Amino acid sequence: MKILGIETSCDETSLGIINDKGDILSNLVYSQVQKHIPYGGIVPEVASREHVKAIGWVYNLALEQARTDIKDVKLIAVTQGPGLQGPLLVGISFAKGLSLALNIPFTGVNHLMGHIYSCMLDNATFKPPFLALLVTGGNTLITLVEEIFVHKLLGSTRDDAAGECLDKTARLLGLEYPGGPAIEKAALGGNASYYRLPVPLIKEDSLDFSFSGLKTAVYYLVEELKKKGKEIEVNHLAASVQEAVFSALLDRLARAQDLTGIEKIAVVGGVASNERLKYRLKEFTEKRNLMLNVPPSVLCTDNGAITAFVGLLKHRHNRIDDDIIDAQPFLTLQD
Repeated sequence: MKILGIETSCDETSLGIINDKGDILSNLVYSQVQKHIPYGGIVPEVASREHVKAIGWVYNLALEQARTDIKDVKLIAVTQGPGLQGPLLVGISFAKGLSLALNIPFTGVNHLMGHIYSCMLDNATFKPPFLALLVTGGNTLITLVEEIFVHKLLGSTRDDAAGECLDKTARLLGLEYPGGPAIEKAALGGNASYYRLPVPLIKEDSLDFSFSGLKTAVYYLVEELKKKGKEIEVNHLAASVQEAVFSALLDRLARAQDLTGIEKIAVVGGVASNERLKYRLKEFTEKRNLMLNVPPSVLCTDNGAITAFVGLLKHRHNRIDDDIIDAQPFLTLQD
């Protein structure tokens, strides 16, 4: 059995094919980054048009790389949310067309679950129960995965996600798009102690996240420096912001681990590709003698393979149904 995964929730057109053992046969990703650089961020209409242009040839390349005929695909899994409405509709429409034309069943996938279970796609021996810290541009949450598809949400973002805070700080500092990698690159030459920035919610007894205050603090700091005619030390400020964000993530992770006693930790999502975060996570888990699973970068960012894997898990757990699948831009982990 082979499963085709289709991912178009944001600005990457990705199709991946896996087998029923969870082996990745192909995982093609077309990134639209160059198309959005002139705008300094993702433009939904542009993203939708690019998905329409790319999805056909990415599909053909995915089959070719997997050395697979579409007739060998027995299930199509497609991201239905959360994400941008237009891009989601492109992927869902393509999946529906394939399903109807070739009589292949298809199922909708919660994009957040794709990220959460990416740790199991990378390491088949890593199984529940585990704590999952999901950190992306649009979402930051920590959940206890008790069993497959049985989650207990422990904390989520009250406003801006961690990745969004990094992206907006990068724009404020005049760094290139995409902002997260630009902040990471700039921070390499910076001193994280140079500017004093608040660690969000560090004094609250909560597992929630909030990064709007940090973003605002950076804005006022930059404005104050400009007003006084002082030079903005971009490298130092990038390092300071990055460290404040990661300190907040690790603080909540420590509280969650203390609360649950769970000794397996998965950190997933695009921000998990950051090498400084990986270093701090390694320190944290080694100090507590915990098992850490951070998938490789190709599985941290949006991709079709993790969508296909959730489709496989749904098949294994008899969760394939005939429900009408539609785009759900604001889908949550509990939906």
